[in-house]
Amino acid sequence: MSLIMFELPEYYRKKASVNMQEVTRNHNRRGLLLGAAGLVSAYIALRWWSSRPKHPVYEQIDDLPGFRRVTGGEVSRAAFNPLIGLEASDDPVPPIPLDQLCGALFQGDKGSTVPVAFFTDYYCPYCRVMSKYLADSKARGDIALTVHEMPILTEASETAARAALAAGEQDAYETFNRRLMRSNFVPSPGFLTMLAESVGLDAPRLLREMNGDKTTSQLMISKAVAARFGFFATPSMVIGRTVVVGALSEAEFALLVAAEAADPGNVC
Repeated sequence: MSLIMFELPEYYRKKASVNMQEVTRNHNRRGLLLGAAGLVSAYIALRWWSSRPKHPVYEQIDDLPGFRRVTGGEVSRAAFNPLIGLEASDDPVPPIPLDQLCGALFQGDKGSTVPVAFFTDYYCPYCRVMSKYLADSKARGDIALTVHEMPILTEASETAARAALAAGEQDAYETFNRRLMRSNFVPSPGFLTMLAESVGLDAPRLLREMNGDKTTSQLMISKAVAARFGFFATPSMVIGRTVVVGALSEAEFALLVAAEAADPGNVC
């Protein structure tokens, strides 16, 4: 009996020591896991903070009273060539007169939504991304969208722009534009014929009207509007009275639309 009473304390001391070591290991493991979780959470928060749409900083435009400018993202621009996109004329297109600007900039019925003018080139990768959420925004009724063809990147850009405008003469601009934006294409007569027929258009008429006076006139109007704003690259936009050169994320675009809806000004 005395032997058992003598050995029990030693046994329990060893057992307690083992348990304490296990508790310490578990505590250290939990500490490491909690520390790692904290680092991951901090990283996620930092990424969210840095990528969130920032409140725009506006800059007034001296020679365009009532309009303001914000900085956009990346752009696509052509290597310097003063004739690219201007084959119809040897001279640069002069800026549109100020008293004609609003009618040419925002075409169609704006209603009560925010008017948006989008200057685009079919070979501009940022334009392709933006075209989708602009179309979605229009479908929701958030904006009244006017698309201006601004073919500055290649000669093929102008061919594609002319084809889209000619499709508009058959009330199919949006459908044709979407198909062009989704395609990796060379706008040859054969490709344009196939595309026109696939959406139910009169292909010979489209090819004929691509180089017609009405198509050329619309391109020149868009170039004159772009010249007034000093647009040199795509994408470029006018959202209400706010001018942007460069790509915007969908969240940044929505922020600017909301700002214009809340305070539209009285420019156009």
